[in-house]
Amino acid sequence: MADVVPRLSSSRQLPFLLAAVLVIGGCARHATSVGIESLAAIKHAESAAIAAGYDVGKFNRDMVACSWQAPCARWMIHYSCKVEGAAPGCGFLVTVDTHTAATEIFGDE
Repeated sequence: MADVVPRLSSSRQLPFLLAAVLVIGGCARHATSVGIESLAAIKHAESAAIAAGYDVGKFNRDMVACSWQAPCARWMIHYSCKVEGAAPGCGFLVTVDTHTAATEIFGDE
């Protein structure tokens, strides 16, 4: 997976970016010691987003990062709108528990 650089397209995305910066622990592109891998986390995140009514085709996946806790406890997958000039806050964050694959979605379309 190529490195992905987060983009800040609105001030409302700042909390997502700050949260991601605080939790990056160097495990974004490899397996956790006792949990699911990043690619599996992405699949769980996309499934949860679709089930919640998001059209994931309208979003860029900007960042995949693991929590700073050792071992990695939660993957964070950030999505932002593909449309330039989109309304502030157009994006969302999905977290995936590395042990249970339980997901939570933060933000709105």
